[in-house]
Amino acid sequence: MPDMPHLVGGFAAPLDHPRLNVRSPEGCPPEVRLVTSPDTALVVGAAPIERVGHLLRQTPFRRRPLAYLLMASASPERPIELYVGETLDGEVRTAEHRRDPRLPADEVVLIACHDDAFGRDAIQALQHGLTAQAHRAGRCRVVGKPPQRSWLQSADPEQLARWLRAVRPMLVAAGCSLLEPPGARLRPRSVAVLPDSLEAPRPAVVLPPDPAIRPVPEPVLQGYSLDLPAGLLARADARHYVLAWAGVRAEAVAAGAWTVLRAGSRVTPADDPGIQLCLSRKRRALAEAGVLRPSGRGGLLRVERDVALPSLTNACRVVTGTNRPGSLWAEA
Repeated sequence: MPDMPHLVGGFAAPLDHPRLNVRSPEGCPPEVRLVTSPDTALVVGAAPIERVGHLLRQTPFRRRPLAYLLMASASPERPIELYVGETLDGEVRTAEHRRDPRLPADEVVLIACHDDAFGRDAIQALQHGLTAQAHRAGRCRVVGKPPQRSWLQSADPEQLARWLRAVRPMLVAAGCSLLEPPGARLRPRSVAVLPDSLEAPRPAVVLPPDPAIRPVPEPVLQGYSLDLPAGLLARADARHYVLAWAGVRAEAVAAGAWTVLRAGSRVTPADDPGIQLCLSRKRRALAEAGVLRPSGRGGLLRVERDVALPSLTNACRVVTGTNRPGSLWAEA
């Protein structure tokens, strides 16, 4: 799978790192992502919280110390929230979080390391560094008990700095930019050019941006977007899905970190009484924007334009007006 821009709950920054490998593991839904790099033994995985089992079954995360991030989407009552944790048993810890109503997490990111010397102290040091980075970025509210400082931070602060540098583009590729400073852009390292003479090099000329160049839109981490990259739906890695449930029928395409609910899909007009408030608000916003309109067929709404949503799970909930899982989609 080609390198692709990021995904998760505020996860939004372009990926300019050509050496990262971003893929959906075999047998996993496309919203489950695994990020590796030849430059580090760190491994990053990301998935909607209900798909975390797919990640935990992957070799890098089985029976290994893990650092992890839990993201909860913004709502009228609360901003985007981030919890940074560490554990020696990912299955038990994530199950505990899913039973805890205080943090209604939508997305989870796991961070592990192929190096067997990467133990509890290393994970605690990384947890502390990630927490501090999230506070500095200021993109979300960091919740939970402050992590303990690991002795490794004092014994080998350069190693921690290397891990944080290595994991930064991997998190962005996985869909998480909550730790990025506002307006940050990850850029490839520039190659130094030797001067033709021993004279002092002249200052570089900085050209203004070309207004004719349209920036490539980034995948949606929350909310929705009608701004899609050209050729997205025709990409070689595009996977097509159909959802048929209780009279509604919808089509979606997942390509890289993008999920697109297709125009012509039929959507239920009424919200389920137990639907999450943020989903109800999104459905109402789509209707107010003219993306959802009455179809005249059984009272259903019709999707008038292709619309990008954060994940297949989120698209399923927009279509059904419920909190049902993304497993209602069937690959076409």
